[in-house]
Amino acid sequence: WWLPVKQHAVNPSDGLFAVGKNQCLHHRSLAVGEVLLLNVLPQMATVLSSLTQLVLAETPGMTLTNVRGFPSLRVLDLSRVESLTPASLQAAVESFTALEQLLLDNCHTLATLKLNMPHLREISLRGCGSLVDLDLNCWRLAVLGLGPLSRGAPGNSTLQRLAVTSGALKKMEWIQCRSAVLCLCWCNA
Repeated sequence: WWLPVKQHAVNPSDGLFAVGKNQCLHHRSLAVGEVLLLNVLPQMATVLSSLTQLVLAETPGMTLTNVRGFPSLRVLDLSRVESLTPASLQAAVESFTALEQLLLDNCHTLATLKLNMPHLREISLRGCGSLVDLDLNCWRLAVLGLGPLSRGAPGNSTLQRLAVTSGALKKMEWIQCRSAVLCLCWCNA
């Protein structure tokens, strides 16, 4: 499938995807830079029904109210998006029923997160310095990443409550999460 793209600046990210003026979209991954016209996403969702990876990292002022309707989306990267709210994040990501990997690294304004996502296999919340309460009901969750992005960087030191329900948890990276008071894990792996 091909989608003509005109006047929409889309920046490359890690070599996943690059589109210039009057070129065509012909991959299943889309990396979006800061010049994204957010009102274009709903129209893109109807045309890009087979999109499997969406990178919206470092998109200033990003709101998730328009990010809906990608039925094949498996990977969503919202790293370093400072405008996320728990309610909008929960509503948006839970609408992606095929989502398997969610990257929320360095989302410093995220204080609480509660997700009910049966197909999610991996979530990364490294460097989320304000995260206090994390509640994950993700039956297929195999990997949970908490802590700093790099050695010596701030991690999730404010985390006080962690509740995980998973039937597949294999790896939980728990680095620099010293203040956690309550950890509840229901795992059947």
